[in-house]
Amino acid sequence: MNRAPLILSAGIGDARLTDHAWAEEMIGLTERARIGLLLLGDGHAAPFDALSIATWLAPRAGAVGLVPTIDTARALPDDVARGLAALDRATNGCAGWQPSTLMPPTVAESVPRGIDFVAATRGRWNEWCAADDRAPGDPPFPPAPLQGHPVLVQTDADPLWSHVAADIVVIDMDSPKPPPGQKCLLRTYTALAGLDQIEALYHDGIIDGIHLTPPYPRRGLQEFADTMLPALVERGLLPEARRTGTLRQRLGLAAMPHAIHPVPAG
Repeated sequence: MNRAPLILSAGIGDARLTDHAWAEEMIGLTERARIGLLLLGDGHAAPFDALSIATWLAPRAGAVGLVPTIDTARALPDDVARGLAALDRATNGCAGWQPSTLMPPTVAESVPRGIDFVAATRGRWNEWCAADDRAPGDPPFPPAPLQGHPVLVQTDADPLWSHVAADIVVIDMDSPKPPPGQKCLLRTYTALAGLDQIEALYHDGIIDGIHLTPPYPRRGLQEFADTMLPALVERGLLPEARRTGTLRQRLGLAAMPHAIHPVPAG
């Protein structure tokens, strides 16, 4: 395989995620489908606290990277920075986040606020990662994320995506291509998407993976695991076994300078 393996991502915004039994079933199906990223809320208005759900799912997530959607209009950078740092540690370095300006009510200031929110949150992590540089007697910082920064995911549906340096961007076929250095995932609504097109786009360097948004999560994930996953492996787009390491390592992203004891990739 000449390129890094195809990235598999999925999004669930269903309010049933607040039901622990249903959420646990979904994480099991997600792992069976070898989904590398699970976007909770998937960037849109969700009637639940995605970060709290991700925290509850962390010990049950296995090899799935958990990416909660964060409402930048209502959340506070300090709280989110602490919560995501704790999630990154609970998942052994497999957390991400999707800051969103799409939650109602949307206002003209939502994008500038979102830009400031992302900068402030990243700034907190930089401070905590640099704790060794602090003077003796200074108050302690919270534990930093294992990855330095959790993986930042954006969707082309959110105007914020063109204003922040995301690690991964979810797009449609007619969307503008993200800047160099950002991984690009093609949105698909069915597990029966055209394999020939996906393979061609991947080998041409147009996409790095796919993002599944099934209208019926249980059925969509089951169909993906049963039909599309074996076909992707057979075509050489995925290895026989999952990659190991932190989420950044699994996705082929550059390590952050302050990453703490990164897990060896494999």
